[in-house]
Amino acid sequence: MSNFDELLQNNADFARSGAKERVPAIPFIPNKQVYILTCIDPRVDPAQVFGLELGDAIVARTVGGRVTPAVIQDLAWISYLHETKTPDADWFEFAVMHHTECGSGFFADDDLRHGFAARGFDDAELAGLAVLDPAISVPGDVEKIINAPQVSPKIKVSGYSYDVKSGLVTTIVPGAVSLEHHLALDSGLSPEPVADPAYVGDLRHCYPRGSHVGHWSGLHGRRRGEERASHAAPPPVTAKQTNHTAAV
Repeated sequence: MSNFDELLQNNADFARSGAKERVPAIPFIPNKQVYILTCIDPRVDPAQVFGLELGDAIVARTVGGRVTPAVIQDLAWISYLHETKTPDADWFEFAVMHHTECGSGFFADDDLRHGFAARGFDDAELAGLAVLDPAISVPGDVEKIINAPQVSPKIKVSGYSYDVKSGLVTTIVPGAVSLEHHLALDSGLSPEPVADPAYVGDLRHCYPRGSHVGHWSGLHGRRRGEERASHAAPPPVTAKQTNHTAAV
């Protein structure tokens, strides 16, 4: 008897249903236009947390929901497909979501981490994966996406924290920050707001003319053009830098 037997029966029921008929015609343009990165923790299921159905979102999961080179590679690939195959279609929003009481916090335990690193992993890289406070770790991962030269500047990025006790999601980096908006500010233009009106006040505080990303968010916001010119590509993805991507 396999633990998977019940799931196979559930799948047979699913196959007889009409749920699979509502998937998007183009797989990299999900129905809800969202691409979510979150933790592998079974308590954090975006389909349940956000009421998503099959085809509504692209979902990537890593330990802690951390942005790794593999995550950036996947996002860059999807954005490249979007630019080359569907250049006139609307763009999705990329959301980073960490959560409370995350098991990745064990990476902050020096003895435990050292023992695991001895199996062939880099101790410093492992230490950087710990999520102890989403309010601190989420802005850093949002910044990694914003500053990744491989990722299309048309993608909007935001960050969230999920409380496993209350079930509530809190906005950490609001307003779905637009990288094109970021560039326009760099050039001295006055672009139209790209955020939900509820967050416009926050964004005005976050993006005063002549600056880049708000101090309160913990981001540094270097110039996108400079990133493309000066940053080398990240190292190749190795077996220890894997993530799991699926469509909800």
